[in-house]
Amino acid sequence: MRHRSAVSCMAGVLLAMFSSAGMSEAAELRCRVVNGTTGGPCSPDAFALMKLAEGMEEVESRENPGAEFSVAGLSKDAQYLLQVAYKGVRYNSTISFSGGDRQDMELSVYELGHDDSLLRLRRLSLRITLDAGWMLVDQTIEALNMDKHVYADSRNGSLRFSLPAGVGQVESVFVTSTHMPTRQDVVSLAGTPQFALDYPLKPGPTQIQMSFRAPYNGSYDYRQRFEYPVENVEIVVAPPSVVVEGAAVKPLQGPPADEVAVYGAGPISSGGDLAFILKGESMPASSGVSTEEGMQAETQSDIVEHPLALYHYKLHLILLMTCAMSLAFWFGLREPPPPPSPAPRTKKRK
Repeated sequence: MRHRSAVSCMAGVLLAMFSSAGMSEAAELRCRVVNGTTGGPCSPDAFALMKLAEGMEEVESRENPGAEFSVAGLSKDAQYLLQVAYKGVRYNSTISFSGGDRQDMELSVYELGHDDSLLRLRRLSLRITLDAGWMLVDQTIEALNMDKHVYADSRNGSLRFSLPAGVGQVESVFVTSTHMPTRQDVVSLAGTPQFALDYPLKPGPTQIQMSFRAPYNGSYDYRQRFEYPVENVEIVVAPPSVVVEGAAVKPLQGPPADEVAVYGAGPISSGGDLAFILKGESMPASSGVSTEEGMQAETQSDIVEHPLALYHYKLHLILLMTCAMSLAFWFGLREPPPPPSPAPRTKKRK
C-alpha cells in the first residue's frame, strides 16, 4: 500500500512538471500595421516589444520592419507591450496569448494634421478642495479627436487651454491613452495667457488629468476659458458647506452629502467661459490632503497587477512542496528490519 502511494505521488509530480513545461512553450506574435488615415498598409519607423513583469524587459526591437512583421519564441503565459513608432508618435498595445501559441493583430497608425476643428471635450470634471487657505483643483478632461489625423501642432503643442485667475502654473499633468497614464509637460504660449499640452492627440478619446491651485480667502471668482466645445461639466466641491453660485451651474443632487457637493454645468461653446463663485470657509489644515498626494495615490492605483506571475509563483511553490512530500514517501518505502523470531518453546518433562 505504501509503495502504491509513493508511486502515485511521483506520478503526480511528473504530471505537474510536464504540465508546467507545456505551459511555457513558445508562442508567436504576428502584426499588421495599417495607415488609419489612408486605409492602406504602412511600414512604421520602428517597433519594440517589451515583456511586462515587475518592470519592462525589451524582448526585440527593429527599425523599418515593414507593414507585416512577426516575433517568435515568446512565452505563452507572459504579457507583452508592443510599441510602434510612426512619424514621431508612439502607439501602444498590450499582448496576451491566453494559452494559445499565436496572436494575430492589426495596429493602426495615422498621419499628422493641424486642424483642430474636429476636437471636442466630451466631459469636464472639476474636483475642488478648499483646504487651509488654498483652492486645490484636480481637473479631468475627456478629449475626443474625431479626425483621422493625429493632431500635433509643432508650434503650439496640442489642446490649448487657459487657467483660472490667480493660477500661475500647472503642477502636474497626466495623459491616459489606451489605459496607460503617463506624465506630460505643458508649454506656455508666448504673448498669451494660454498653455498647451505637449502631447499629440490620436484619433479617438484621450483622458487628460491636471492639477493646479490658487489662494482662497473665503470666496473665489472661478472663470476659465475653453478653446474647444465642452459637452458636459461636473463640479465636485469639498467641503459641501461651500456655496457655488453661477447662472449656468445647478446642483446635481439633493442636500449636500457628508463629504462633497456635486454640481453640473454646460454645454460650453468654443471660446466660452466656465464661470461660478465659491463662497464659504475652507477645511482646517489638519484635515486636507494635498493635490500632489492625491495625484500620487491615483498613480499608484493605475499600477496593473500581473496575475500570471503570481500564478507561476504559486505553481513553483506547490511543485517544491510536492517534491518534498514525494521524497518523504520514497524513503518511507524502506521496510523496517523484521523483528527477531521468538525462541522455540521446549516441552517440560513430566
